[in-house]
Amino acid sequence: ELRTASGPAVIEVSAGVVHTRLGVAEAPDLALAGEPRLILGVLSGRLPVAEAVAAGLEITGDAGVLARVMREPAKAVR
Repeated sequence: ELRTASGPAVIEVSAGVVHTRLGVAEAPDLALAGEPRLILGVLSGRLPVAEAVAAGLEITGDAGVLARVMREPAKAVR
């Protein structure tokens, strides 16, 4: 579940399929709360989790879920 000042959103991942919707999850495995730029930075792999937390991102629940949905950072092309 993603929680921002403008409202919550849910990302559900099951059997390799991703669904998103506005609203709250009944019992989220993981919740990220804070500024959208911090949440998107973490999910895109552009912002390390530790830096996002230091900037105010709150993470509750199973951190393993975050590792499963995060994009790997882009690798340099040579």
